[in-house]
Amino acid sequence: MEEKRQVATIEKGVGTDDQVNHIMSLMDTNDKGKRIVVFVHGEGGIGKTTLAKLVYNQVCCEFDGCSFLADIGETTQVFGGLQLLRTKLISDVLKRELEDVAFVNRGIEFFRDLFCNMRVLIILDDVENVFHLQKLIGDFFDCFASGSRILVTTRNSVIPEESPQIRTYHVSWLDNDQALQLFRQHASIPTSSSHSNFVLSHHARNTMAGLPLFIEVMAAVFHGKTWMEWNKLQRHWWSQYSLWDFQRILKEACLEINYGKKQIFLDIACFTTGVDSRVAFYLWYDFSFLPSIEIPTPLAKIGENNQIWMHSMLRRLGREIVRGESLADPGRRSRLFNHEIALHTIKQKKGTEKVEALCLNFHQRTSDKLTPEDFKSMPNLRFLQLDHAVIAGDFANVFPNLRWLRWRGCPRHLQVTNFHLGNLTILDLSWSEVTKDWEGWDQFKMQNLRVLDLTGCTDLLVTPKFSSCQNLAMLILERCSQLVKIDNSIGDLKCLVSLNLKFCTELSMLPVEVGHLTALKELLMDGTSVQEIPISIGHLKQLETLSASNCFSLSQLPRTICHLTSISLLSLDGSRITALPDSVGELVRLKHLSLRDCRRIRKLPNSIGNIGRSLVELDVSGSGISKFPDSLKKLQKLKVLRMDSCFFSEFPPGIGELTSLEEIYASWCRSLEGGVPSEIGKLQNLRILRLRHSTISSIPAEIHQLSNLRTLDLLHCDMIKELPTLPSSKTILYVDDELKSSHLP
Repeated sequence: MEEKRQVATIEKGVGTDDQVNHIMSLMDTNDKGKRIVVFVHGEGGIGKTTLAKLVYNQVCCEFDGCSFLADIGETTQVFGGLQLLRTKLISDVLKRELEDVAFVNRGIEFFRDLFCNMRVLIILDDVENVFHLQKLIGDFFDCFASGSRILVTTRNSVIPEESPQIRTYHVSWLDNDQALQLFRQHASIPTSSSHSNFVLSHHARNTMAGLPLFIEVMAAVFHGKTWMEWNKLQRHWWSQYSLWDFQRILKEACLEINYGKKQIFLDIACFTTGVDSRVAFYLWYDFSFLPSIEIPTPLAKIGENNQIWMHSMLRRLGREIVRGESLADPGRRSRLFNHEIALHTIKQKKGTEKVEALCLNFHQRTSDKLTPEDFKSMPNLRFLQLDHAVIAGDFANVFPNLRWLRWRGCPRHLQVTNFHLGNLTILDLSWSEVTKDWEGWDQFKMQNLRVLDLTGCTDLLVTPKFSSCQNLAMLILERCSQLVKIDNSIGDLKCLVSLNLKFCTELSMLPVEVGHLTALKELLMDGTSVQEIPISIGHLKQLETLSASNCFSLSQLPRTICHLTSISLLSLDGSRITALPDSVGELVRLKHLSLRDCRRIRKLPNSIGNIGRSLVELDVSGSGISKFPDSLKKLQKLKVLRMDSCFFSEFPPGIGELTSLEEIYASWCRSLEGGVPSEIGKLQNLRILRLRHSTISSIPAEIHQLSNLRTLDLLHCDMIKELPTLPSSKTILYVDDELKSSHLP
């Protein structure tokens, strides 16, 4: 079955098409007889990750298992980072969550038996040394089936000699014209504007020509400046620095952004990369340097799952700026992000009022205790990380400005008094020993708390009462594997926007009071044992996301679901639901409906056509649906239709009327009879048509009309004997050897 494996949507950069094509030719995915490793190397910021993502998205559907491991260089610097990466790789390839570390550490013979028949695609992004490469795939590579591919991006530091199995590609620099085009694009300079005659100085053009990242940052500096201000900056930079001083010029450029954005940039570089942006916003929300909250793009971006992402080069640059605040005295820096330096500073009582963020990560519980005296000289702390720390003493008035406390691995029994955090907005107690009666709930005074993260608190059987934190906006209980009950006081959280219950495997019931959460926009209950959703859910007029994938005990939806007038995503993958209620047609803002592996659902209600003005993606792959209702043709906004591994005997009726369709997935449909209907030629926006392993017998001549078709996958379509003329040379054709004689015009 085809999986939704693509990484977050990635925008094509200037000059990427030719480079992607070159890498694709080196990967040679049509050769199933050998395993190939491609090393993509070049300077930091030149666009290796972008190319890797574009290649991954283009070919991931060809493989039995896929994994994209990003930021390996940064992740391996964290304690246990290699183990996390290895776990993610195995989890991705097997397409299942892995919580048992012992499983990941099993011997190589175990994995050889497990993977021997799997063709895999693995992307290893930003590998800094051979040791990491060996640890991640050295033992595994020969376990995978022939035809597997690995793509490694690196800054020239891990490049072996070429061989039939190992191939290399050096990412080329942009030329001057491409650099100027990219600069215009990111500086928002339309050709018709008053800057239509905009030019870069000779030195600027030559320097920028190398690195897309560099160009994007410089364009961000230009944005909002007058022509005279930009010329002044150009003259200043290029007169002071040599042609290759990328880092020094970038540093100057980062200092040019406004104060608020600069502070956010430094926070992200030091301690919020990889954090959910919605959580981080509560650190900055209503803060003195921020009239409005805005991630400073392109210095940082919001990626998959709302995570904040920053290029490793910019992270290092931000940290260098912080170190430069006081080279000799770390206690006078704004952010102490290194554990050893932070610990030495507080133990020597050298912290000052300039310190706003302090990161301590003991990796495991230590017998050394931290006391109030260690922190009293730093009253302006906004962010404090105390992972696995033990603290003791009277903390009255020690943290008057603390907004974010991350205390992962917090002990069950506290040794503190007066630990009052009146300004605290974010409390992260992930993987701690907290229980319902933990004394910290009363100690912290959480009246201003907006985010409570209890991920992985396996001792939590019943949630605490929420009466002390009624301003809570995000409640995260993910992987509280022993949780059986949510306290009824949850109904008092009138400001709650997001409730995350994912993988609370013992939770079988939601309290009726969930229906009182009138501000709720996101309800995540994937992997729980919830048997039914309470009728009161119909009161959630603001709910936009309801995700109940792999709720194997969930058998029906409440009739009141029709009142969820704001819902845009409904995911019921793998549930025991037997039918969608007719009222689903009243969800007039629904954009994404996923019923993947809902094997008990036999048909869609005819009312599905009533949401034709909103539905963008429909996934019924692996379900029991064998025929679409006639009203399907009313889905005028539908862009993606997934129907892999179903029992359809024909294509959807009136498919030619779905003129917005861009992607059709109908692989492993072994009951399809006849050919693809000729009316498919009306789908002028169609980019992807995947039919591999289906019983389709012919492709119509009208396919030639699909000028935007980029992927046509007909692998193992044994009933097809010949191909018509295809749209253009830009169409990538996946086909068996028997049909290779058919050629593109």
